[in-house]
Amino acid sequence: MSFKKEGYAVLKGAISKDVCKVMAREFKIARQLAYAAQHPTKDNMFPYHDEMVDRSFSWYSPLCFEALSDSLIKDIVEKELGEPVFPTYSYARIYSHNAEMKRHTDRSSSEFSVSVCIEVDENNKPWPIYFEDRQGNVLEMAQEPGDAVMYRGNELAHWREPYHGNEQINAFMFYVCANGPRAELKYDTRPMLGLHSSTRRLTSERQWEIYNTK
Repeated sequence: MSFKKEGYAVLKGAISKDVCKVMAREFKIARQLAYAAQHPTKDNMFPYHDEMVDRSFSWYSPLCFEALSDSLIKDIVEKELGEPVFPTYSYARIYSHNAEMKRHTDRSSSEFSVSVCIEVDENNKPWPIYFEDRQGNVLEMAQEPGDAVMYRGNELAHWREPYHGNEQINAFMFYVCANGPRAELKYDTRPMLGLHSSTRRLTSERQWEIYNTK
């Protein structure tokens, strides 16, 4: 299967389970620190709101996944494409029971998107992600820790049905062609990786306006 032809590629064992174990622990520590500052309550169990998935803990540019995006995953993406890329941003979620991801396509900084499974609920099957391919077929992809799916985020719609397990961690890393028309979106127009989204030169809405109307 050709990524250039199909617009996606399944990458089994993209990173080792040992790396996943470290990433999962670090991200859970980040959640503990975040919740120490903003406590969940009975009426608001998920104070860190995510417009795409409401029953989740989510974080833009967690340092552990920013580093992963600019090292191991970047190498994989460049090998798959045969050309250099710039990382734009990373994102990660800890999904909770009954979480559901809305059908969507990614924004302009997500020319190439990579979804990596970091940790699954040991008592449940891995929670699949669904794609609509270029022929209109629905593809179901279940990932074990370390598995990745690389896809054209601006083009292929993707979503998840309601989650029946307790927790699953997925990380997302995004790229643009270093020699392409979106190269200025390097680091999501932040001065450097690791910074908050408020440091972006172009907002998400402005990116859509500029790049998705051409």
